[in-house]
Parts: sequence; C-alpha cells; structure tokens
Amino acid sequence: MSMEKNLVELGNQVREENFPLALDYYHQAAAAGVVEAMVILGEIYFNGQGVTEDYELANYWYEKAANTADGNPEAFMHVGMAYHAGWGREVDYDKAREYFEKALEAGNDDVLYLLGRVYYDIEDYARALKYFQRAAVDGNEFQDNAEDRLGDMYRFGEGVRKDIDEALAWYTKGAEHGNVESMCSLGYIYLNEEEIWTDEAKAAYWTLQAAKQGNIVAMDNMGFHYSRGIGVEQDYVAAMGWYKKAAEAGSASSMEEMGDLYYFGNGIEQDYALAREWYEKAIMAGNETPLMPLGTIYYYSQEYDKAMEFYQKAAEDGNTYQHIAEARIGDLYMEGAGVEQDLSKTVEWYEKSAGHGYANAMRILGDLYAEGNGVEQDMVKAREWYRKALETGVDDEEAAKIKMKLDSFD
Repeated sequence: MSMEKNLVELGNQVREENFPLALDYYHQAAAAGVVEAMVILGEIYFNGQGVTEDYELANYWYEKAANTADGNPEAFMHVGMAYHAGWGREVDYDKAREYFEKALEAGNDDVLYLLGRVYYDIEDYARALKYFQRAAVDGNEFQDNAEDRLGDMYRFGEGVRKDIDEALAWYTKGAEHGNVESMCSLGYIYLNEEEIWTDEAKAAYWTLQAAKQGNIVAMDNMGFHYSRGIGVEQDYVAAMGWYKKAAEAGSASSMEEMGDLYYFGNGIEQDYALAREWYEKAIMAGNETPLMPLGTIYYYSQEYDKAMEFYQKAAEDGNTYQHIAEARIGDLYMEGAGVEQDLSKTVEWYEKSAGHGYANAMRILGDLYAEGNGVEQDMVKAREWYRKALETGVDDEEAAKIKMKLDSFD
C-alpha cells in the first residue's frame, strides 16, 4: 500500500475520535492524487459531515475525482446530480446526462433512475420510461424512486396510456420498498379517485405508513382521517396527536385544524384561548383561512376593534370564509359594536355576503326589508330574499321560520 493510500486508511481509523485529524489525512491524500480521498472529501462537504455544508467544495472534489485519468463512477454520478439539481452549479441537463452516462459506462447502474429523471424533466417520456423500468429492479439504489416515478407516469398518462390500475401496482411496489411519496399517492388515490379504486381503509393504512416516516402532508392527512372517522374509527385525541406533529413540523393547515379542535371543542374541552393561539400561528405561517374564526373569538371576548380587523381581512377575495366574514361585519354595524351603528352599511355588507352565496345573509336581508330596517320597507324584496335563502339552504329551524313568514305575506 502506498504512503498516500495509507493516509486514507489512517483517516478512516481516526475519523470518529478525531475528525479534524482525519480531514487533514484526506486532504493530504487527495493532494497526492488519491481518487478515493477526493470522493470522501466530496461526500464530507456535500453532506456537511463535521464541516459546514459546502456544495462548491463538494463539487470541486467530485469533479477532480471524475476528471482523473481513470475517472470514478461515484464521482461521475455526483457531478451529474449537481448539474441536474443545481447544487452549486447552474442547472444543465446536457452536462448532467453526460456525467450520468459516464457513470453508467463505468458500471454504476444506480444512475439509471437519474438518467430517467433528466429525460423526464425535459419531457422525453419515452426515454424516461425505459430508464425507470431498468432502474426498478432489486438491488438498484433508486429502485423505489423508479417505481414511484413509473406510478406517476401511468397515473397521469405521461408517455403512456393513463392506467390507474398500473399506477397502483407501481406505487404499491414503491411503497413496499419504503418510498414515502408512493405511500402518499396510494393514500390519495384510494380516498379520492373514482369509486372503483376507493378504499378508505387502504387510504388510511398507506397514509399512516407515510406519516410514521415523518411526511408532513401524511401527518396532516392522518389528522383528517381520525377527525372524520375515514377508514379508521373517529378519534379526536388521535387526530389532535397527528395534527400537532404536523403543525410542529411546519404545516399551516394543521395549525388551523388545531385551532378548530379547540374552537369547536371537538373531543376536547372548548378553549378559545388555545384556539386563538393556533389560529394566529397558522396565519403567521401564511394560512389566511382562520382570519374569520379568529375575528369571532375576539367578537365573543368583546374586543370589537380586533374582531373588525380580522373580519375585514377575511372579507377579501379568495378567503374561504369571505361570505361569512362579510355577514359578521354587517352584524357589527347593526349592533354598533366597536363602530357607530349604521344600518345602511349593515345592508351593504349583508348584500355582499348574499352575493357570495351565504344563505343566512339572505335570510337577514329578508328580515330587514320586511321590517324596513336600514332600507325602505319592501315586501316584494323581502319575499325574494327569503326565497333565495330557502333555495340556497338554511337549517331546518330557520327554514320553518321563513316559511311561516312567507305564509303570513299571502
């Protein structure tokens, strides 16, 4: 064994106990032209193992190893990955393909999937399909990824005839080999695709497997399964457990769901303070759906200025609860809560809400026109709004009251 090669062995021996010394040995060996040391340094800097992650330095050492007289299959692969993903380099599909092909020629079959990804990304699906099929074999490092990608191609009809059964077969293989994306896809398809594939129990099973692997979307979806009893027995405690895990991992949707559980007291004691805390976290994370219920919490605590602030934000186009927020602003003007009572503005906001399909706003407009509150009394308009409310859908109790009022008009 040469002295330079021996430096690599020395580095490997002391790496766990004295990483700085090991790093020095690797650098000495790499400077002396030992390709193995160059590859080790590329790995260290790429993964940030004992050093700050540095793609530029990783690429330097991988390229140095790749460009030696004999080259190196692993180095070829990593240089290709850098060009494909843009790790410290401009994305360059031609360069990526060039290095992946060199790795393949040098006997590294693991790049079959990576070559497939290059062709997939440039929408050359026919070639992508061939490489994915070759990679989807036992022993290939990216077998599960290739199986997952084949599932996508059959699911969406990319370069092949769309075939959900074939997609399910590939996703199942990928999931059984540990691919989290395949697990999530199975969970989605079994819950949301056409009835022939719908199987709530399987949807919950595969979603749970992905959630156990820490997938945020899957954790959020398991909260959904347990809170609604879909494919599992309804269990708000279990739902909260999964929503909390997803929320702590950054899911703004789960933060909102946590707020809803406390807001409505589903399976737990109702707690507006905790609901507000979770809604505020969701909003800070970019989820504006809870603006309206947060406004309502402030309304119940008689903090009307804050209630109006959040209702107005929620009344902007695109918010899930825009129609309800508009009606709540109408409530504040009707009651003079935090603002000067103004029945003309009350009518204005209820009309906005009714225009966005909120049946309760239509019902209240019927009352206002029937009573001449904020508008000139007009029984024709009152009747119109009452009928619209019935057609749009109000609860049985309100519907009965509306029908009694309409009968009294005749």
